[in-house]
Amino acid sequence: MCDNILKNITVSIVSHNHGKLIPNLLEQLSHFSKHLGKVIVTYNVLENLRIKTQGYPFEVCVIDNDKPKGFGANHNRAFELCSTEYFCVMNPDIFLDLDPFSEISLFCADRAQHVRELIKPMLNSGKIVLCDRYCDSTIAYQGHGRKLDIELVKKMAAASTLGLMPNVTILLDISVNTALSRIVQRPGRNKIDDESFDFHSRVKKAYLGIAKNAQRVHIINGEDEELEVHEKIKKCLSTNFSIFSRL
Repeated sequence: MCDNILKNITVSIVSHNHGKLIPNLLEQLSHFSKHLGKVIVTYNVLENLRIKTQGYPFEVCVIDNDKPKGFGANHNRAFELCSTEYFCVMNPDIFLDLDPFSEISLFCADRAQHVRELIKPMLNSGKIVLCDRYCDSTIAYQGHGRKLDIELVKKMAAASTLGLMPNVTILLDISVNTALSRIVQRPGRNKIDDESFDFHSRVKKAYLGIAKNAQRVHIINGEDEELEVHEKIKKCLSTNFSIFSRL
């Protein structure tokens, strides 16, 4: 099911004077997922880039306007070429050193749009929606990890859900050392992954605090064997929700 959703995603890289970052970003995308449908690269013609389009596990489409028309025009052309259902925009600028408030603003804006365009329509059509992360992560990472004003973060996180909260949250609890060792082993790490031990310790503590005060959160020991974790999640769902009684 996840593969089918990913094949419907088109990523647009809209570059303005940061085109040298595009080849590296394309390489990173190839590690993140081999199921992307299309990557559209739009850049200012004055950058005079030669972008490799072959050898990736997805289609790369390059938009090189005859005349530089600025971000808006290029962005619209990217939308015109997008034939898939879902569309997300990645600007290489986001790999620069973002202010923590800028970071939380981007995450919340992205979530609100995701809820409106994908999650709510899926729920309205009778689908079950599984999210890898949601508003709890904003409180844990940006509120406690980044040490932003926690009350402000809670308000922004709640607002970004558009009033839609999960029925159940599964929290896979592992030690910080285990988490960091797993992060090192996987491809496609991001700037949050590479934060300090103290940062990740604050995040873990925050998640456990949220779980203590929210009945919807069920803690599963993520240090157990994969199959055992799987069975515990199945038991948690089948015990608490009749729709999963046959798991």
